[in-house]
Amino acid sequence: MVMNIPPRIDFKKKSLELIDGLIRKFQDDYYFIETKAQFLYEKGLIKESIPLYQKVMKLNPNSVLTNIQLATALIATQKYTIAIPLLKEATHFEPENPEAFHQLG
Repeated sequence: MVMNIPPRIDFKKKSLELIDGLIRKFQDDYYFIETKAQFLYEKGLIKESIPLYQKVMKLNPNSVLTNIQLATALIATQKYTIAIPLLKEATHFEPENPEAFHQLG
């Protein structure tokens, strides 16, 4: 018995294509840029996520969440001297944020 197996879909590639299309269409919408940064970070492409998180911080400088995400990526790449001030800033604006304190620890 021969089974017809459909070709394997590269969901990572397809997802990035869709996100990139949204970024091209909505260039100043930080949400899609942040989505791509998070996607890359979660797929282990941490160094590639950092410039995107930095761009989001320029477009939305008051985002404590993005601040912490950027700092977390920087810590993962051993850029502690850049990450620590970001986390301290986050705790200043959200003193009850456990993730910022966790990353500082």
